Amino acid sequence: MKVLREATEPVATHDVVRRLMAERGQDVEDRRLVKLTMKRVGMAFSRQKALGTVRAIQGAGPVTLWEVAR
Repeated sequence: MKVLREATEPVATHDVVRRLMAERGQDVEDRRLVKLTMKRVGMAFSRQKALGTVRAIQGAGPVTLWEVAR
């Protein structure tokens, strides 16, 4: 959520994941770890969407953009 709160525009899930992993000192080139983290972040955002905390916006193609619901 920190990444979304600090963002000035909607952010793609993969951008959130890479930033989160970098902040944690994790290897952003580890495809397996990135995929796992994408799944976890996506599920967390889905739960937050159901609570009305975040809003999903359809980006180009299969990309989902997220922002804090204001």
